[in-house]
Amino acid sequence: MDPLMTTVLTILIATVIMLVSEVFRIDVVAIICMLALGWTGVLMPQEALSGFSSNAVIAMIAVMILGQGIANTGIMDRFSRAVLDRVGTKTSSVIGVMSLSVGVLSGLVQNIAAAALFLPGILNISRREKIPASALIMPIGFAAIVGGTLSMVGSGPLILINDLLRSADLAPYGLFSVTPVGILLLLSGIGFFFLFGRFVLPHSASPGESASEQDKLIEALHLPHHIWHYVIPPDSALAGKTTEQSGVWGRFNLNILGISQGREAKYAPWREAKFEVGQEMALLGN
Repeated sequence: MDPLMTTVLTILIATVIMLVSEVFRIDVVAIICMLALGWTGVLMPQEALSGFSSNAVIAMIAVMILGQGIANTGIMDRFSRAVLDRVGTKTSSVIGVMSLSVGVLSGLVQNIAAAALFLPGILNISRREKIPASALIMPIGFAAIVGGTLSMVGSGPLILINDLLRSADLAPYGLFSVTPVGILLLLSGIGFFFLFGRFVLPHSASPGESASEQDKLIEALHLPHHIWHYVIPPDSALAGKTTEQSGVWGRFNLNILGISQGREAKYAPWREAKFEVGQEMALLGN
């Protein structure tokens, strides 16, 4: 066997082992693989780095950043509450609305990112309404995959196809060229789980899904599941004020669970505790 081919196969096997064993994060494994191909002489340095000039790579990075931005706003927690208020607690209705929402969103951002965004809200609904999490996650996961075909930016393979077409001097697809097919696929998938979900989805939680003591406490006290973290900036009006003077509770209805700075953390700070620049607060509330 050609030595170059042996080197490539060795790097490929090592990459697969690292991915399966999860020794490193996926992005770290990808960078290691890229560097290994360059160090061994399989690729020239400019060839190894040429992927970063690809439209597909930049597009996928951009939609992932967009997804993270949406997640940091906390809008998905509010969305999950709105879903319960409008569709009630019927499992099939929740699955239908959540699947449609995930599918539409995954047509605009990466389908993996869309599923990850909805996961906290799905788990909240599962806890509140005692619906097995697996019965909600499975159809929503499929909706995220199929919803990626609603546009040319929702699915990694479609982004790569457009990039390959440009490289071959062929006309790329338009942003919504695949939308008609994507709509049919998404509606078919949602319809299947809406009509036949009660026959194919789990009806009870597995033994490993029993509520923890923390979940029981949150459920008993009707506490929100989301905790906000806020770092006090240099120009903050909070600097130098006590927790009582700040009016965090009176004006914003926020509970300060703790304050940390460096390695020191104070839980349930006293009303006379003063805020300092650089401190991080854990806040409970909307």
